Amino acid sequence: MIQRDYLMRQVQSLIQALQEVLDLHRQGQADAALHAVHRALGTLDENAPGALRERPLREVLAFCQRGEAFQPELATAVADLLKVEGDVLAGQDRGAEARKSYARALLLRRRATAEGAPRSLDAAEETATLEARLSGDALARIKRVAEEAA
Repeated sequence: MIQRDYLMRQVQSLIQALQEVLDLHRQGQADAALHAVHRALGTLDENAPGALRERPLREVLAFCQRGEAFQPELATAVADLLKVEGDVLAGQDRGAEARKSYARALLLRRRATAEGAPRSLDAAEETATLEARLSGDALARIKRVAEEAA
């Protein structure tokens, strides 16, 4: 029970950070938005604060494990942050970095769905948007990693 409460506090913290990032992005403060993403992700992993988009896909899945269990709610919140990070980077003409964020967001969304995470009304649309922003090779890699992890 204590572990579950702690996990829910982490998810709530990420949701609050997401709102901050969205507000900063809307205000045209891209650097501040990226800093907020990195700070939020850094609270979950002091070993590599904010560097999630640079990690291999398998490590991104491990980032959302607590103990031996993959945490779909945490993965969904992290995916939302990574998607917005990608949007901010794309707006700065940093397409390669944006695609890394999008790829990791899509991987986490797919794994969370496979684990039974609740889906929002726009989840299918978000997934389609992420898929459209990635190459066929990237999609194949994501599919392979997701299948291996299942």
